[in-house]
Amino acid sequence: MSLNALLPRPCRLPFGALLPLLLLATGCSGRGTVTGKVSLDGKPLPAGTIIFQSGKRAVSAEIKDGDFTATGVPAGDVKVAVETGSIKAKAEMLGAGVKMTDKEAGPQAQKAKELLAKYLHIPERYADPNKSGLTAKVNSGSTQQNFDLKSK
Repeated sequence: MSLNALLPRPCRLPFGALLPLLLLATGCSGRGTVTGKVSLDGKPLPAGTIIFQSGKRAVSAEIKDGDFTATGVPAGDVKVAVETGSIKAKAEMLGAGVKMTDKEAGPQAQKAKELLAKYLHIPERYADPNKSGLTAKVNSGSTQQNFDLKSK
């Protein structure tokens, strides 16, 4: 028996069967990165979370000084939500309500004070992607999108 008889024959697949693999390998996965700014009445939102929802899939990103970058967002039309309540909740959890002088405050209390300083109340409707009125068209690859929220 020769060595060639022991080696497997080359696999032959029709081109149509290879196309999905080629698209996956080249990064055409139907997801994109969204970057942009979130403002409230024209001023950058200091802190919060932005959520992109497509069907049952949701992707979130942190907002810092109005800027955000969300990766892995499903391509196509998505609903958008913005919330800041988690900033206040985290600050309260860290003990921002404790009355201490700056000298007495530990690192946790100091972090809580910093978080509270960045917290801005926004209308509750923005926290629900079905009520916010915010949408985006996400491209596979990169998308730039800004959102200006209104306090009233």
